[in-house]
Amino acid sequence: AEAHAAHHGVAGDPASGLGAAVRAKLLAGAAIGARDYLAALAERDEIRRLARAALAGCDVLLTPATETVAPPLAAVDEGRSPARFARLASLLDCLALVLPNGRDGAGMPTGLQIVAGEGSPARLFAIARACEAAARWAPAAGFWR
Repeated sequence: AEAHAAHHGVAGDPASGLGAAVRAKLLAGAAIGARDYLAALAERDEIRRLARAALAGCDVLLTPATETVAPPLAAVDEGRSPARFARLASLLDCLALVLPNGRDGAGMPTGLQIVAGEGSPARLFAIARACEAAARWAPAAGFWR
């Protein structure tokens, strides 16, 4: 509903350049009524409360950046997002960043997401720097192309 409200102009414009999967998701937001929207916000707030209680005392939560390594571009399914772990950080309203942390056997990149529930961006960056310093991999030549 929020995405539709913010982007309804481009969602309804076939010339906007949006892919079919993105357009369908945006247009689906128009069907969400106020009662359902407010119920979803209340559920989100309860999930945040429970997660903060469960993670109390933790500095950060480490997750993979995505469910799998990056697929070749030709294999990308725009109807399914690989961003499950990023959605968690967004749902919980947490600071998060992703560090590259190597490549798989086929040379596809992998990432480490660092989620900080409380605190400042400076603290999150300090933890990220410590993770990079402790990493046992080094980027291969040309990695940052």
